[in-house]
Amino acid sequence: MGRCACFEGNGPGGRTQIEYDHKHAGERVRFYDYQDAGTLVADFWAEVDKILQRRSSGS
Repeated sequence: MGRCACFEGNGPGGRTQIEYDHKHAGERVRFYDYQDAGTLVADFWAEVDKILQRRSSGS
């Protein structure tokens, strides 16, 4: 999970910065609705547990 800064342009030299939190799911990047640091850490470890369970079950 991390923060991504993307730029969009509207015409020559026009750039708008858009920041959003995201997480990686394989090759895909998904938006993450950041609430606070404690929730971020809890969500991170919940994702780690899911991945480890999938790997141990052979899925």
